[in-house]
Amino acid sequence: AQAQSLAEGRTLLSGAALPGANGVRFSPAGELYVTSAVGSRIEVRDPESGRLLRSLGQAQGVFGADDLDFGTDGRLYWSAFFTGEVMRMNADGGSELVARVGPGVNAMSFSADGRLFVTRVFLADELYEVFPDSDKPPRLVAKGLGGLNAMDFGADGKLYGPLWFKGQVARIDVDSGELEVVAAGLDTPAAVKFSPEGVLHVIDQHQGTVLAVNTDDGSTTLVARPGLGADNLDFDAQGRLYISNAHEGSLSRALPNGMLQALTATGLAMPAGVAVNAEGELVVAAAQSLRRYDATTGAELAVHHASIGDPRAVATPLSVAAAGDRLLVSSWFSNTVQLWDPASGAILASYRDYQVPLNAVAMGDAIIVAELVGHRISRRVGDGAPETLMPMKVPAGLAAANGDLYAADWLVGTIYQLYADGVRLDAPSPVASGLKFPEGMAIDPQGRLLVVETGSQSLLRIDPRDGSRETLAEGLKVGLKGVPGYPPTWLMSSVAVDGCGRITVTQDLDNSLLRVVPITVVAGVCAQ
Repeated sequence: AQAQSLAEGRTLLSGAALPGANGVRFSPAGELYVTSAVGSRIEVRDPESGRLLRSLGQAQGVFGADDLDFGTDGRLYWSAFFTGEVMRMNADGGSELVARVGPGVNAMSFSADGRLFVTRVFLADELYEVFPDSDKPPRLVAKGLGGLNAMDFGADGKLYGPLWFKGQVARIDVDSGELEVVAAGLDTPAAVKFSPEGVLHVIDQHQGTVLAVNTDDGSTTLVARPGLGADNLDFDAQGRLYISNAHEGSLSRALPNGMLQALTATGLAMPAGVAVNAEGELVVAAAQSLRRYDATTGAELAVHHASIGDPRAVATPLSVAAAGDRLLVSSWFSNTVQLWDPASGAILASYRDYQVPLNAVAMGDAIIVAELVGHRISRRVGDGAPETLMPMKVPAGLAAANGDLYAADWLVGTIYQLYADGVRLDAPSPVASGLKFPEGMAIDPQGRLLVVETGSQSLLRIDPRDGSRETLAEGLKVGLKGVPGYPPTWLMSSVAVDGCGRITVTQDLDNSLLRVVPITVVAGVCAQ
């Protein structure tokens, strides 16, 4: 039976304008374009005010747009990172295929004579020439470069770009593939662009800086401090510098004094998993950062930035769960499950032998993982191999507390109990069925399940003892659509509940946190 029992809901935290801001370019008409790979979106914004002028999304054939550029004919081109395609805008305002390069297609740049070059980064390490109006297949220029990311052609006809994994900036002869290092000693260089005056600028993402590079001697000069997560940059015709931030989902303009002027809302971007840590704070897994918030006010307490390929950092966190005073983090993108110590910032354990982990929770000394490609719920203790607890078509939501363990099948719409009072059940017991794409789950202080049902954009409360369910909130801003061929949960909308019974839901459509206070919460016990 299902009853209506709507709770009070309010926005605890409003986040960024974009679910990650990546490529940024000025069009020939002077409009500012910015991509969001995770959001499958290209936005056109007024460079003066930051006001949104128009948006291109999946309806226009934009999937996983990472970088972009404009051809000599003024047409918009972009890279579809996840599916590996180079796309362009057609005459009808939709998209058309230019070339298939391979997953990880990333940076792109046109030469002065109209030749198009693209790279594959993170999922490969290659530079290609693409022929937009020809049947010729992409030409491999070079490989094993060190992570050639967002790039730009210089007046000398050479291609300049950052080598993400080597901390260098290089120039490349696109005909011979010959590479020459022009600057070194950087941390994580993410993008380069030339100013109208011909000065090369580079973003160091992990240092959060923009540097001017002397291409003759390799020396650098600090230009601006956009902060960690700065991802790409471009200059307008007047030489003003614009910067995107992937971790903060924002777009800003650098002022002459080096300070930044925000053009869009910044902060929480790509919220996925959420948990309550040992201190009672909220922790949000936001794809490229782990963020801590005051559970009462929503004030940001700390941001721990992720970095692809950096063993010192949490790897693209998409789910998070408390494990005593530690945190358990999983990521289907990096195919990792990690145990992380927030106090020291150390990765205590890192497992890469899972088959596309969508979620992970701790249960005593065991790690429970929902594996998409493995089509199972698995359990492991220590360094032992994972054992199958239950096969499942699309395992997604997990919840564990007080020796009870529940798992949800996203596709079938059924929630099962696998453990009761610390004892594994002989056969998993269904406690709810007929749900529409259940994702994140949590167990409230009364032992009831809280479930984010993305198919109905609702928060449900289900009593596993009799299967009764209530709707606590409707109209949730959840269900961001992902890229075909990738996990259907994409940024898995999640829920957490603290000892006061206060519920927090991550909303991936507007990068916010929703606070839900059920009518059963005793007034005065905890601040709301």
